[in-house]
Amino acid sequence: MILIFRFWLILVFRSHEAKKHLQYHVVGGLKWYKLQPLQPFLEHMSFYFGNQLFFVKLEDVDHKLEETSTTKGLLLIAKRCQGHACIMPMRKCLGEWAPIEKGWGLLDAQTLMPVNPFELKSDFPIEMTDWELH
Repeated sequence: MILIFRFWLILVFRSHEAKKHLQYHVVGGLKWYKLQPLQPFLEHMSFYFGNQLFFVKLEDVDHKLEETSTTKGLLLIAKRCQGHACIMPMRKCLGEWAPIEKGWGLLDAQTLMPVNPFELKSDFPIEMTDWELH
């Protein structure tokens, strides 16, 4: 039980650092869809930016933590919700987690190319999917 709690606590701290990093890029903040790392872990966090939905899987680049989600699950939820599947590679340094990529710190889960939510945002209305309603 103590190991499970410790593992969950590490996920919370890593998610908190990722949230701070993402919030830094937007005046007024982001609209969070899922912020806490709660099961099931299709993604660790997700947010709206404009009319776009972004699903984020946090990855420990040093592989010291057991992964709690899979890229397959991340791609599934992004596809079902017409969103963007992103990976945020992170490293723990001096006791704090930080993204290793520049800018937003996000990579496209399929191409591993940098993702800039500003470039994907538009003003066109997007209908909610059945997956989001349930």
